[in-house]
Amino acid sequence: MDQSQVFQERAVVFTQPSRHYVLLEADDGRFASFDGTQLELSTEGDDNIVWVLENDNQLVHVRSGLIASKEPTDNASRFFLGTVSSSDRAINKLTSVPLREVHGPAKLPSEYLHHLQQEGWVCLV
Repeated sequence: MDQSQVFQERAVVFTQPSRHYVLLEADDGRFASFDGTQLELSTEGDDNIVWVLENDNQLVHVRSGLIASKEPTDNASRFFLGTVSSSDRAINKLTSVPLREVHGPAKLPSEYLHHLQQEGWVCLV
């Protein structure tokens, strides 16, 4: 962006995303996170908390490919992480923590950060 455009107001329209990722939230507001070695709860909103719902029972971690199954609880809106399969041996601290699926972002947090660094602005609606 050149200097003549710095303070020029403009509208930027983005197309509606066709899909969104899933976040797995605990009752205390923390999210299921996998850093490549440990599966735990985190307050950090980075790429480590982003999942894809493959089918009704399977969640895939976006960064690592870690696959976790969903095991139902007594509450229909909650579940436990069940079997975790990965080439790495993930340490699963979440088997007894009830989680719920939360509507996640359309892009990874790192992609939004890159956009912010390139454009120098962001508008949240």
